[in-house]
Amino acid sequence: MTSEATVPCEFCKGKGSTGPVHINRGDAPHEWRESMPCRDCAGTGRWTAERHARWQAGRKMRAERLARGESLREAAQRMGITPARLCDIEAGRAALAPAEKPGSDGEGR
Repeated sequence: MTSEATVPCEFCKGKGSTGPVHINRGDAPHEWRESMPCRDCAGTGRWTAERHARWQAGRKMRAERLARGESLREAAQRMGITPARLCDIEAGRAALAPAEKPGSDGEGR
């Protein structure tokens, strides 16, 4: 067990699972499951303090973008990154690189 501080996962609220879940496998029959392991915390129900800090920073960044009336695509283009990368940053799944930070030399490319 790690000694690193952890906090409850914000997506599963510390349960380690989400559900009910609808599974669609194309041509295969659809299926409902009562629950599945949370993809965000890998079923542990916990985040590291660093992961939680990324999530909080991403939520703030998204709120500021929406307050400006800017779409994800527009903001990503302004920052010189892909919309998928910005989505990961806003969700806390990825850290914002120094060159991607607003006000850096990388902004407005």
